[in-house]
Amino acid sequence: MKPVSVIVCSHNSLPRIFERTLAALRAQTLPLSEWELLVIDNGSKVPVGQVFDLSWHPHARIVDEPKLGHMLARLCGLDEASGELIVFVDDDNLLEPDYLAAALAIQQASAHLGAFGGSVVPEFEIPPEPWSKPFLSALALREVHRDVWSNGYEWETVPFGAGLCLTRQVAEAFRESIRRDPSRLSFGRVGELSFGGGDDIEMAFTACDLGLGCGVMTKLKLTHIIPQRRLDRSYLRRIVEGGAYTGTILMDKRGLLKRKPLDLWKRRAAVWIAALKGDRSTRDHLAAKLRGRLRAIRELKPAAAR
Repeated sequence: MKPVSVIVCSHNSLPRIFERTLAALRAQTLPLSEWELLVIDNGSKVPVGQVFDLSWHPHARIVDEPKLGHMLARLCGLDEASGELIVFVDDDNLLEPDYLAAALAIQQASAHLGAFGGSVVPEFEIPPEPWSKPFLSALALREVHRDVWSNGYEWETVPFGAGLCLTRQVAEAFRESIRRDPSRLSFGRVGELSFGGGDDIEMAFTACDLGLGCGVMTKLKLTHIIPQRRLDRSYLRRIVEGGAYTGTILMDKRGLLKRKPLDLWKRRAAVWIAALKGDRSTRDHLAAKLRGRLRAIRELKPAAAR
C-alpha cells in the first residue's frame, strides 16, 4: 500500500497534451516508491497502453472502464486505489513538481480536512477572445491566494476536480453513497455527449457530509491546458448550462435548494435585469445558467410532489 494514489481518467486523450501531463507526474519530487499511478482508460478508441508509455513508474497500472462516463471512470479508480490519499489528475493537467509532496503533507497535518485542492491556472493554446471572459470560470479556473476551508457546503472552499485530493475515509463514504443512491451516477460528463458536471463537487461535499472540511490551499498549484476547441462559443454555452443544471440537482439532494416560487421568480428577475445591463457575452452567459437551472427545477418538481 502506498501513501498516495494518483488517478488519471483518460478518454481519447490528446497525445500532445497527455504526454505533458505524464511528464509533469514523472517530475514529482515525491519518490515513486510513495505513490501509485492509475490510468483509467474510459472507452478510448485507441487503448491508452498502445499510445502512452508508463514504464517509467514501477507502480503504474492501466485499468479499463469500457462504460463511458467520467463518474464511472473515477469510481473505477477508487475501486483500484490503495492509498490513504487519493489525488485526481485530469488528462490536461500539469502538476507543479511538489504537488504530491505538498498534498501528502497537508493530509498528514490536517486531520480536519477530507477534501482539498488548490490553484488551477490556465494555459491557453490560443489567446481567448474578449467575448469569452464571462464564460472562462466554467472551465474550473481558480487562483488561491490564502488557505481557506469550511465544513459547510460553501462554493468558495470546495476544490475542483483538477488536482482534487480525497482522504481514504471520504473516498469510501462516496462509494457507499453511490451504492445507496445510484442516481448520483448521472453527475459528470459522458464523453462528448453530455456537458454535465458536478461529480467532483459531489465527491468533495461528501467530506462535509461526514463533518470534515473542504479547502483550497496555496501550496497546491497546477496548470490546466485549454485547447482551441474549448474556447468555441457553443461549447462554452453548453458547459455553463450543464454546470448550472447539475449544480442545482446537487444542491437539491442535500436539501439546500430553495423551492418557493417567489424565490425562483426573484432569481429569474435578477438574472434578466443583470443581463439587460450587460453586453452580449454577459447576456449569453447568464441565459445559459438560467436555462440549466430551470431545466433542473422542472425535472425536480415531479419528485417534490411525490
